[in-house]
Amino acid sequence: MTIFTKEQLIAKAREQIAFCHNTEITGEGRAHINQCSALFEIALAALTAKPFMYGIEDCDGMAYFAEHCVSSNPAHLSDELQTADDESGEGAKVIPLYRLPEID
Repeated sequence: MTIFTKEQLIAKAREQIAFCHNTEITGEGRAHINQCSALFEIALAALTAKPFMYGIEDCDGMAYFAEHCVSSNPAHLSDELQTADDESGEGAKVIPLYRLPEID
């Protein structure tokens, strides 16, 4: 299986979006091209998304829930991270949380 970098996938998505927009085709073919373009735009949005918040994942990979378990700044979670480690064992970590791209 070929491995691609995030940067390669972003470049390919942009290339395909441009190709779809510049393709001169009508009818059923245009509908297919528009659908492909929408899929590439969703992929690009997911690949270039920025975290909107940070949360804590416990040592088992599960979400850790407490009063101050999310923040827009990962540095603000250091005290809560220590509490998570104390409660569930070593290995809790701060992880970025993303929104799914909205689809009209």
